[in-house]
Amino acid sequence: MATEPITHFTDRADAVSAALRMTGARPAATEAMARIDEKITDALSMFDARTSARDLAEFTEAGRTWAKNPTKGGLDRLIEALAAPIGNDATTVPVRVKNEWGEQWQNSTASTPGARRIAAARKGALAGLIAKYDKPEYTTATLIESCKAEVRAWFDNVATEATESLEALDDVARDKATSTGQVAEVIGLIDPATTPERTILAYRRAARAWAHLDTVAEEYAPLARAMAFNDVSNTPNADRDVFERMEELTTHRARFHALMFDADVCALAVFDMKPVKSVATGLGRVAPLADPLGDDLSEFERRLKTITAAVGWLDNRRRTVGDRYRGAKGRYTEHDRYGEPTPAASLATFKAERADMTDADTADYDLDPIADIYAE
Repeated sequence: MATEPITHFTDRADAVSAALRMTGARPAATEAMARIDEKITDALSMFDARTSARDLAEFTEAGRTWAKNPTKGGLDRLIEALAAPIGNDATTVPVRVKNEWGEQWQNSTASTPGARRIAAARKGALAGLIAKYDKPEYTTATLIESCKAEVRAWFDNVATEATESLEALDDVARDKATSTGQVAEVIGLIDPATTPERTILAYRRAARAWAHLDTVAEEYAPLARAMAFNDVSNTPNADRDVFERMEELTTHRARFHALMFDADVCALAVFDMKPVKSVATGLGRVAPLADPLGDDLSEFERRLKTITAAVGWLDNRRRTVGDRYRGAKGRYTEHDRYGEPTPAASLATFKAERADMTDADTADYDLDPIADIYAE
């Protein structure tokens, strides 16, 4: 029976690649680690070949071979082969079991002592081979560290490509993207029969560039965990979950933009402006975070606190400025009612009142309990 391939080192490298799959980063040592697995497999193949079960015909042939030259030395070697332990050798043992009719003896299959010794030796051999070939540059932490520059470069490219591709859109496509909030919607403007090839390429480029921005991928969670903690496990851990960290600081839906856009875009999202429009109008920037729970944690928290502060700012205006649509029929958002006439104006006022957004907090806008400003 062929030895099952050993993938110890390959699995380790693949786990890192899986955690960083959002960016396509892959440890440079992956191929070298795969070759080590092959060496270990070859070594264990020799072990398995020596201890694997043999067909009775092999022993029959061995006897015939000895008979052609019946020497004592040859006989000793034949007897040694006959007595050699077999790795998967099994025997039957009587076991007393209880059932509804009482106790009875049943024969159960069990490995022989020799087989168990071989299994223990094989386990030790595998552990020894792994220890022999393992080295510091093959640790999970080192593999992740070797990918960090590539990961950051990928995020930088996302920002550049998203910004430039949006600028390259014509007015019709840009209006479509900003009005819907989804750049992918520009693909619907393509008419294969009439749309120029250059325009089609521009639309597709923008849709592709914004695919990572229009929707925050779940793949961000394992990437953030790996980058900050050198952890590629799938075991739930709220302290190492970027989405859990988001929700600790704010539950507003704008929190998801904190991973990909700057603080101004996050505040504008609270004021009902979609990120793509914020970027298209020059009010904010695409600024993705490669390590939101590690090196970029302070910026990540600043953005989330900005969202919390923007929510608090609207609440403060509700209690001080009042509802411009009070008594009017229709559906209006919080910003429609309590913000400035436009999101851009709200951002300007918000920033003027809160020059340093780093420590922004809803509590800064809390008022002592007072009577309703509309109360008579």
